[in-house]
Amino acid sequence: MAPLASADRRGMPVTWRVLEDSLRRRNGSQSFSSDETGKFYEYIASVPAEKRVPLLLEAYQVYRGEGHGMPRRGCDALIGDELQFEKSVASVLISALLKSRLKPTEQETCDILKNAFHYCGHGNDVLAPVAFIEIAFQGKPFTPALFDAARSYRETLDELKGSAASAIGKLDWVIWHDVSTPDMQCYTGAIQMAIAEMDGEEAFAWQWLLRRTVPGFRPGKTWPVEIGRRLDALGRDKFLRRLADWIVVPKQEMALTAAGANVLRLLVYHAALFPAKAVVPILKRLMLIPWDLYMPAWQVYNAFATLLARDPERYRAEALELCRRFATPCYEVGQLQDVVDPAGAWERRERTSKLRKQSRNATRQRESA
Repeated sequence: MAPLASADRRGMPVTWRVLEDSLRRRNGSQSFSSDETGKFYEYIASVPAEKRVPLLLEAYQVYRGEGHGMPRRGCDALIGDELQFEKSVASVLISALLKSRLKPTEQETCDILKNAFHYCGHGNDVLAPVAFIEIAFQGKPFTPALFDAARSYRETLDELKGSAASAIGKLDWVIWHDVSTPDMQCYTGAIQMAIAEMDGEEAFAWQWLLRRTVPGFRPGKTWPVEIGRRLDALGRDKFLRRLADWIVVPKQEMALTAAGANVLRLLVYHAALFPAKAVVPILKRLMLIPWDLYMPAWQVYNAFATLLARDPERYRAEALELCRRFATPCYEVGQLQDVVDPAGAWERRERTSKLRKQSRNATRQRESA
């Protein structure tokens, strides 16, 4: 590969080969000492910010070993590789670059997603390319080029485990917003179709609203403030009308993908910013949907439980029904049950804990089979 036609602040070519040659002169084997790691950060500090993404893309190509066939995957994949030294240099350089607070453009983000490569699925290097998406597209709609790049990176990660599973989940959340290709096998395919038929302004307002995800069981303290702004940009009356249209009980069993479940969970959390009397009659329909598999919907019911827990006496009937159906598999629903039905709560928690442990063990056995 030809070196990049650019230079760092000292006039040195901005290419990984400068660093590789320097390391090779000081290390005679196919590896280099961990003490050399600091050299990578010193080198990156000398590289102008606008040259770092091109350097990252070149390092990805070297790490993958373009032109040398399909690389073997796994944590020990580089052992015995004829390009082990070059790929090791590229690997450490990639990690250092990803930690250098890159601010890629939209096009650079797409290029990173298309070129990113990993031999194993562990570590933050797997998640970093996904994190660049919201940095580059802050306040702007996702593009067809981004959806293509996200699908490309998802395919790259498909064979890997570890952090790759989290990255794949986040990529699926991004890809869900490609409403030009709705997933009609999923319950939320109808929502995708509705957004596709909106004018550009409303469509982006919905995308912007649903892009603010919630890690863990509950939103943080700053989440309602930011979501309040996004709801205002959409129009709160419009949110309620669409919510009533979208949350319906079908006659047939429905599938729910992980990305679709995330969307429904977000809708419930958004609804929690409205008076309960306006949203509970709509959201209680969720309990009646006949899912073909109920596990993806558990996060949705946990979110609904946090909403009902704000006024459990007023909505006691809905809370009791939710608990009757989903208290065992859903942690937050179980917490709600202790509030609305405290009698025998200790024994119930013990019983539920055993059932959950049995369920986890059964899941592990199925996955290892």
